[in-house]
Amino acid sequence: MIKLNSRRLSTLAIAVAAATGLTTVAAQDFQVVEGNLKVTEKFAKVPANKIHLSPAELKAAMQSKRYLIEFAEPAAAVYKGGIPGFEATSAKAIGDNRLNVKSKRVASYTDYLQQRQQAVLAQISQKVPGLKTQSQLTLTLNGVIVEYQGNDLKEKLKGFPGVKAVHEDEIVYTDMDASNALIGSPEV
Repeated sequence: MIKLNSRRLSTLAIAVAAATGLTTVAAQDFQVVEGNLKVTEKFAKVPANKIHLSPAELKAAMQSKRYLIEFAEPAAAVYKGGIPGFEATSAKAIGDNRLNVKSKRVASYTDYLQQRQQAVLAQISQKVPGLKTQSQLTLTLNGVIVEYQGNDLKEKLKGFPGVKAVHEDEIVYTDMDASNALIGSPEV
């Protein structure tokens, strides 16, 4: 008689469901019941707030690319001072072990960074129409994540005042078959 570990089988079922790319997350819970295998399917709820796009909006969204625009001023985690009216915020510069994100000096400097980002983005919008800001970053990187339909954003912003760099969002695939023995997948 073969003894089955139900925890390992459930984990395998979830991994298989995730790997197959099912639109409704489905997993199976395997249990050993008197020497037989009992399978119970579990389904996740479908989100009620689905976004419905017209064919034109869907096409535009598929052509859009995400970019990270990095600005010239240093982020709060590495700011060592030098800008009039703003104290250093870097933990190393002020003699702390870690960045205190709740301190007044960090709050003041990140507000300044957000205002500078808005000013530079306003200038960029005049040169590059159709740029959509998704989020602003100020603590570990001074930048914004934007969506843009086109492949020429790096060229358009090259040398732009206040912009340090433009990075295109890329999908990175990992291939680490050396970890298979570590997680016990050959046994499964």
